[in-house]
Amino acid sequence: MNNIYLNSVVTNETIDEIKFLTLYYDKVSVINDKIYTIAKDEITGKIAPKDISFLPDSFEEEYRYLIDEGVLEIVNRKEDESDTDFDLKYAKSISEFINNKFDYLFPMGENNIIISDEIKDIIKYTFNKNSKIPLDLIWWFYAFKLKRSLKLLIEGERCLNSSPNLQYLFEEYISLNTQKAQYFESAILVKRAINMSLPSVDMLCFEDILELKLKLKDELECFSDAIKTIEFKYKHAPINVIQHIDYDIIFKQEIQNPYKDLHQKIRSLKRKTFMSFVDKAKNIKSYVPVIGSFVASIPLKYSLLFSMGLISLETYMEYKNRKEELDNNGLNYLIKLNNNSR
Repeated sequence: MNNIYLNSVVTNETIDEIKFLTLYYDKVSVINDKIYTIAKDEITGKIAPKDISFLPDSFEEEYRYLIDEGVLEIVNRKEDESDTDFDLKYAKSISEFINNKFDYLFPMGENNIIISDEIKDIIKYTFNKNSKIPLDLIWWFYAFKLKRSLKLLIEGERCLNSSPNLQYLFEEYISLNTQKAQYFESAILVKRAINMSLPSVDMLCFEDILELKLKLKDELECFSDAIKTIEFKYKHAPINVIQHIDYDIIFKQEIQNPYKDLHQKIRSLKRKTFMSFVDKAKNIKSYVPVIGSFVASIPLKYSLLFSMGLISLETYMEYKNRKEELDNNGLNYLIKLNNNSR
């Protein structure tokens, strides 16, 4: 299966991100960790341990449809899950690293700590609390997120996050503490490609997304092959580490420009075919009576043109072959995605 992990900050834009990923991947696995603190029970008034999840309380219910359809899952950290070897190797360095990056996460203003928009989103959407969230809770949040991203990298899994803070911490940690090269994350290109073709994804409900995914199954398969080709190319390129900004250049070279070229070729094919029809119509010798079973394999609009002598068999076959060539282009999925979402 073509799966991906989503290990990011949950905000009100997360729903669109999941829609983009659902249109391409077979399953999206949303990472959820939790930490424990001591708090007073609201009912009994007693002090007791309390778990704090890294996903909003309403997340599972809001995405129930995709979960029930099997295209989305929540991956919780198991209480008895043992990461002994991993923790022995990386836990201490992750802790020290996050401590050293405190000024990055919480820069000082003239008199107070500056709370970034991302951290405000974590407080608002993830913890569903007011501004009185202790800073050590945010510390744990980024420490666990970094740990998960690193572990998935080591295991060779695809993982996407749209958090600038986490992306910075991830790239910095890898360069300073491991010999592991950062993987080429094709999911960044997939998300941008679908966003380019389908900017109004917010207008589509989950049912529409899955219907579109099924309707364009063949085109999606070709697009997936195109993405795998790009992925293979850059995984074996002589590049030590691909920085986040490098994906802007790669996206333009490998997807955006070829997409525009394909779109232009499709429009050009339609214009050329029409002009060929007109040219053939001038020559009465181009008339070819079409009868029998062959007509059944030709679209009605073309068989009518045959019968009227406005199109030759040669013209139709030239058009058909060229159209098949364009249809088999992997990026044709993006064009069909745009056309079928209107």
